[in-house]
Amino acid sequence: MAKFCLKIFLMAFATISFADTCNIPTEAALTISQVNSAAQQKDFEALQLLMTADFTWSFGGDASATQAITEWKTKPDALKQLIQVTSQACVINTDNTVECPGNAVLGYRAGFKQSNFGWRMYYFVQGD
Repeated sequence: MAKFCLKIFLMAFATISFADTCNIPTEAALTISQVNSAAQQKDFEALQLLMTADFTWSFGGDASATQAITEWKTKPDALKQLIQVTSQACVINTDNTVECPGNAVLGYRAGFKQSNFGWRMYYFVQGD
């Protein structure tokens, strides 16, 4: 897979976000950009298509993209956080997954991995 260092410029609602995607696969960077755009537009259908079915969105055992979307529709702060993390520098991990941002530690973070359908977001969580 091709790797590159690029600033992705995302336009939505007359604002510009910059996602530093140095050294991550091109296809992963595209998916991150699409997630950011869908979250900004509150396009839940597009967002769900960019998620794995067994998507993890809380540490309480919740692992469903459908459940996450239902929750996010009633809690817009989650989308704001998703926009923020997908606008920051992302890193590739040793297991070839990508995490945004790369220095989240206990904050909000989103994970992306290669699937049968291309790169997909497989978690968006906060905490440990």
